[in-house]
Amino acid sequence: MTPPAVTVVVPCWEAGATLPATLDSLRAQTFADLEILVVDDGSMRDPVRDVPADPRIVVDRLPVNGGYAAVTNHALRRARGRWVTFVDADDVVSPGYVGTMLAAGRRHDADLVLAPLMAVRGGREIGTLPFAVDGAVIDAREACRRGVRGRLVLSQHALFRRPMPEAVEGLTFNDFILVLDHLARSRRVALVHEPLYRYAVHEGSATGSLRASVWELRDLPTHATAAIEALFGPDRAPEVHAELEQYVITQMLHKASRDGGDSRLSRDVHAWCRRRIGPRGIWRALRRRDVTTAGSWLLALCGRSTHVLAYRAYDRRKSADR
Repeated sequence: MTPPAVTVVVPCWEAGATLPATLDSLRAQTFADLEILVVDDGSMRDPVRDVPADPRIVVDRLPVNGGYAAVTNHALRRARGRWVTFVDADDVVSPGYVGTMLAAGRRHDADLVLAPLMAVRGGREIGTLPFAVDGAVIDAREACRRGVRGRLVLSQHALFRRPMPEAVEGLTFNDFILVLDHLARSRRVALVHEPLYRYAVHEGSATGSLRASVWELRDLPTHATAAIEALFGPDRAPEVHAELEQYVITQMLHKASRDGGDSRLSRDVHAWCRRRIGPRGIWRALRRRDVTTAGSWLLALCGRSTHVLAYRAYDRRKSADR
């Protein structure tokens, strides 16, 4: 059989109830030359059940739960498409998602295509995740630079031209590292500025709740070292690596402040972050003209309760604006 142009990987764990909507959105794509590879990662309570009778859909059922990275590596071994994208089993995409992303990748001879992710909570759009970049194409180093500064979300909800690196198994936030490793072997990154992907934020998602896995964020700079050095060389890599360490602090603060209660985990995360910020950290953020980070860190140094109150007020204002 002739391989499809695109393989859409649908990682699925205990998401049999939400999977039909995801598959409906993929079957409705205006670009039809694709395969849809559903990988059930050892679900027990809510496994993948009946799927639509569509020859493009392939279902693999893994015997035990191995995590997102293990599913990624399994899917990459099975995928037949020249291009690969990942759509989670509780997310949906617009009808033009695959076609628009592929057209941009081909037009610019890109190795990766990025687009804004529209965050959705309880069926309501709450805004796009960071996508502070202009133009139709950037180079791999610029994409990495913006990613480690928190100005561009680097996730597997993108379109990758193969070959791709293996994911780091056992790491919750492995998608960030996978994209960096892919950028290290890339030249151009194409940009689509329309939010065609609807990303569900809820308590079960890594974005939507504070869990013990938040501590794994501390390991991101270590896992990213090889990719950053490959992209920037020995002279500039330390600067980029330091920016990633600052990005990790900001992300951990966000997750801790988003926590609904006064949990021990939230207090511990705040304390860890405050020990690593200091006045010098705030001064470095101001020198980068990153006023938002500097303000957030200053509030964190003033105290956990001050930071949490300010963060919740900011979150409420954003929701009201929507």
